[in-house]
This record gives sequence, C-alpha cells and structure tokens, in this order.
Amino acid sequence: MTTQIIDAKGAGKPTSLKRVAAASSIGTTIEFYDFFIYGTAAALVFPTVFFPALGSTAGTVASFATFAVGFVARPLGGALIGHLGDRHGRRPAMLLTILMMGVATVGIGLLPTATAVGALAPVLLVLLRLLQGMGAGAELAGAMTLVAEFAPPARRDLPGLYAELARRLPGALAKKFDETVLGGTAPGSGFDVLSSAPAMTVDGTNTYQDLVA
Repeated sequence: MTTQIIDAKGAGKPTSLKRVAAASSIGTTIEFYDFFIYGTAAALVFPTVFFPALGSTAGTVASFATFAVGFVARPLGGALIGHLGDRHGRRPAMLLTILMMGVATVGIGLLPTATAVGALAPVLLVLLRLLQGMGAGAELAGAMTLVAEFAPPARRDLPGLYAELARRLPGALAKKFDETVLGGTAPGSGFDVLSSAPAMTVDGTNTYQDLVA
C-alpha cells in the first residue's frame, strides 16, 4: 500500500506502509533498549553510585524505585506527546520522543555521583528517568498510531501490532549487553557512560534521518 505524507508546505510524497512499519518498529526497539538498560544499571551500579548513605539493602530498594518512576511516566508521555502529534503531525512528535530519550539516557550516563554532589545526584537521576519514561511511552503510542493511520481501515490491527512486538526485543538486548559486555558483574563508575554510548550513536543517527528525510 502507498499513502501520502503532506508536509507543512502542502507537498506530498508517497510512503509505503511497510517502510513506516519498519521504521516505527526499529525506533521502538531502540527507545526501549535505552529504557530497559536502566534496569541493569539500577541493579548493579546505582545503589552505590547514587545511594551510598542508605546501605546495601535500602540503596537497592531506592535504586529500583527510580526504575519504577519510568513506568509511571510512560502513560503521561503517551498522552502528552500523542496530543502534540494530533495537533502538529506525527513526524515532529516522533522526533521529540527521540530527543527526549537521547537527552535523558546520555544525561544519566554523565551524572555525577552522590559522593561528588550529594543529594542533587539522585534528584537529577529521578528527573532524567521521568523524561526517559515519558519518551518511551510517547514512542510506543506514537509508533502504533502512525502505523495504524497508514494501514487500510480494515487492516489496522495487524500493522499496529508491529511496534508492540518490537517493544519485547530490547529486554533481551539489554540482557545480552550485560552478559557480553559487562560479564554479568558491576563494572564500576564507567558503566553509565559505556551503556549510554549506543544511545548517543543511534539516537543521533535517528534524529539526523528524521531531519533530512
């Protein structure tokens, strides 16, 4: 199937459903990789980096509480950015989700430790996790909506499923990253920058493609 994308100037260009579905699925996989790799860091690194004063057990609980913040923020991001997509178009909304996730993930990787800046470190961590969660929720909702809008009215259920299926893959990718790159053990303070490096590269590439496409 071929449909039309109308830009701000009114010019249209044909875009196939397969291309839109593939792009949405790839984008969702990348965004949720960023989202789920946080869980590995929350288990291995964040208790000692951001909550050293709480001790091992309480620090781990606090670390996983920041992990949960992202899930709370997901519906908010889906509703807010979805509304912007309805008013201003899906492409600007999807570009915004990429920027949100990229900024949040790289920001988390570059945060100073609690030893260096005190309570400011966990506060910034929670704020960036909120932004990351909003980006992930907006990406999934936007991707499913975009594909459904391109699909024929009688076949909108199956194409819209592709983004949801793509959301399942990042968990396995994050686990493989932990096993292959980290060896399943906490590598120390360098973990954050290392784990955010794929996000820097891929989010930057996606942003460039969206800008010039």
